[in-house]
Amino acid sequence: MDANNLKFTISQGDVVLNDLRLKKSALQEIELPVEVKEGYLGRLTLKIPWQNLGSQPVIISLKNIYLLVGPKPRVSASTEEEENRSYQAKMSRLQVAELLGQDKPTPDEKQPNQPSPKDQGWMANLQMKVVDNLQVFIDKLHLRYEDTSYSTVYAFGITLDHLHMQSTDQHFQPTFQGVGAAITYKLVSLQHAAIYFNTNTKPIPTTSYKELGTYLEAMIYQGGAKFPDNQYILEPISGKLMVELDSEKAKFDRPRTKLHLSVDSITASIDRNQYLNLISIGENFSLYNKGIQYIKYRPVKGVNPAEHPMDWWKYAIQSVMLNIEEKNKQWRWEEIAKRSANRVEYTQLFKKSKKKKLAKNEEKALMDLEKQLSFDDILLHR
Repeated sequence: MDANNLKFTISQGDVVLNDLRLKKSALQEIELPVEVKEGYLGRLTLKIPWQNLGSQPVIISLKNIYLLVGPKPRVSASTEEEENRSYQAKMSRLQVAELLGQDKPTPDEKQPNQPSPKDQGWMANLQMKVVDNLQVFIDKLHLRYEDTSYSTVYAFGITLDHLHMQSTDQHFQPTFQGVGAAITYKLVSLQHAAIYFNTNTKPIPTTSYKELGTYLEAMIYQGGAKFPDNQYILEPISGKLMVELDSEKAKFDRPRTKLHLSVDSITASIDRNQYLNLISIGENFSLYNKGIQYIKYRPVKGVNPAEHPMDWWKYAIQSVMLNIEEKNKQWRWEEIAKRSANRVEYTQLFKKSKKKKLAKNEEKALMDLEKQLSFDDILLHR
């Protein structure tokens, strides 16, 4: 990111980021069967009124979100590369679990430096105000999956003119809501959302991210004539969702949540070519997810099964044997004892890491354990 693209005012809580590009390696750690060809965010605006959080809303605004992805090629990888890939993906999932609070201790566990009940009450009210009045504005979004590996190029895409979420009063007019209201009102407005699947199209040029943005923005329906090359599965629709959230838990004479949805006409259709290509995409994704754990055995790129059948037979046999070994070893006493010892060691090292008291050799031991243990085991031990 260029420093010239960053503008911020600390006292007012305004942060503006322009022309942000998505790294092409951004999706590698989460093991999706797609790779980023180009990604671009025109503007990110974050408005946090630090001095008036109790009376002004927090606003998040995203404009011109464009993403072009394609199928990830299935290639071979060394054992070390596979271990590093698996480790990075596992750590990314753990970070998400931490954000969602899945690794939090039980309420009866005492925590150091825990705020007093009075401070907790004030903070809880402030947090409730911020969450209840959070406003999100998304304008001009286009996500496109494009496969150029066949003789004919096909593309699947989601387009959106805008999606706005605001807090409102009982008449669904935007306003700031204070703490203590029995019912919270939200308004979500959707404008020109659509899904297309083009079965015989041309690839979008990616010589520059701004050129990509120009192409993808032109394909977003904004009223008037539709983009001629788009074969819509879901025609552009607009609508509003009005939400009423009742915060009084003891009231059983009225629903906790009310949803009022009003949309324009909905038109959806799919032809034979679109259906067959969707099935093909699903099969490719399934094969990729099944084969990712065996990638270290896969022959290198360029080794043809017809010319080197033994390499591919070896790949198949090793993959099957790996499955058998994984199923059998979990019932061995040695494996049970090892898992028990790993649990004790990991718990001790993780506690020390939280206190930042790990020595160099202990940091390496913790990383080695995190590479060995499964995601579920690490989450349980934490």
